[in-house]
Amino acid sequence: MSEQPTPVATAHVTAPYGPLADALKTAAFGTVCATAPAQHAVLIEADDTGLTLRTHDWETAVSITVPTATVTRTGASLLPLAQLTKSLKAMVAGETKATAARTTVTLAGDLLTTDHLTVPLAALPVGEFAPAPTPAPIAAHLDAQDLYRQLQRVIPAACTDDTLPTLTAVQMTLEGRTLTLAATDRYRFAVADVPATPTTRPPPPNTP
Repeated sequence: MSEQPTPVATAHVTAPYGPLADALKTAAFGTVCATAPAQHAVLIEADDTGLTLRTHDWETAVSITVPTATVTRTGASLLPLAQLTKSLKAMVAGETKATAARTTVTLAGDLLTTDHLTVPLAALPVGEFAPAPTPAPIAAHLDAQDLYRQLQRVIPAACTDDTLPTLTAVQMTLEGRTLTLAATDRYRFAVADVPATPTTRPPPPNTP
């Protein structure tokens, strides 16, 4: 007789609509290239550290925490991102933007609830979600706005020809306290530096 897998406890959390909706909007970047239904979903993890939303479409992985959320039961739930986002918007329809942002939303497994409405969601088995590989250790901290500004200067020089995939990327080189961004399409070359705070001491010279 085959052994049955141990059921995974579902996540139970409460959070204001505004921060939760913003987090789901960011999580959507990790589903753009998804093909399997489970990768079109968002993995909701609730534990002692709080609420984390994860998406992964084999090209982009997103992990975002919701600091304003309160975990009422630890566990995990896998919910279709489009359905969750659509249902969440419907639950605050007709409210002013300020009122909607403050509305308390409760997620209990596959049930989404406010004070006046409960919507069931089509939950998927958590085990079907393919998580992203463990990322490499953080090498440095950067100012997000500064990085964004410098990327806007460099990206226009990157190649748009998919037959030259290496040139469609932006090269990032960390040396000391500077991250150098570079891109080229063989005719143009753009480079920009971003101040960085390394998290580890760089290896000594000539270290293999």
